[in-house]
Amino acid sequence: MDSFRRKRLRGLLGLVFLIAVPLALLATKTRAVWLSFAASVLMLFFTSSSLRLRRACLGLTLAAFIGVLAIFSFGNAGSSFDARLEERGPVEFRMAVYQAGWDMFLDKPLAGWGAENMQPELAKRISDFHQEAFFFHNTYLELAVEHGILGLILYLWMVVALFRLGRKLPASVLPPPGRFLDGPFRLLWPVLLGVYLLNASFVVMNYQFVNGLLFTIGGMLAAQNRRGEARINAFSN
Repeated sequence: MDSFRRKRLRGLLGLVFLIAVPLALLATKTRAVWLSFAASVLMLFFTSSSLRLRRACLGLTLAAFIGVLAIFSFGNAGSSFDARLEERGPVEFRMAVYQAGWDMFLDKPLAGWGAENMQPELAKRISDFHQEAFFFHNTYLELAVEHGILGLILYLWMVVALFRLGRKLPASVLPPPGRFLDGPFRLLWPVLLGVYLLNASFVVMNYQFVNGLLFTIGGMLAAQNRRGEARINAFSN
């Protein structure tokens, strides 16, 4: 979407992405991904000052809507998606894990249980489900149980620092409009972080490619901020 805003993605390739991205998101059959997509597109549509970006949001929304209609027009595929929406088993399992995890956190709230003791203790506390291993499916709960309040504070510190990377800089120290990491990109950075943090409520964010993408862009913004501050200080002196 940022490439489309900067007029680097256009023509046939842009049309391919317009059709493929919503279909790929639907094909994940992951409700957290669907929710993140809907929330981020709506947020960008109503808050962005870029007409091209709002057009991209509208196009993705229409493509997703057409994709949903097409899926439910086929009996087997529609039934599969409908069953996924109504599926209660994973929700009940996660609620049991959440309850056990919360009880563990209350038992050791300060420093947590540690990585070695967390899994055995969690397995002892869940009797209704039998699994080889139990996962919290929630980054914040896992941090709280494994590292306690201290771990949560450090994680919150990191999240605040990531949001601060997108702070506004003078146009004179930013790349020209249309270049990567230009001024308007900094308005997209909080949305990207929001998608990451929302998904962290439903899964443990230990996906290497996702973390690699997020923190690589964060590092680029940090380097850009450092150069911008150096130029501002040099000019003021």
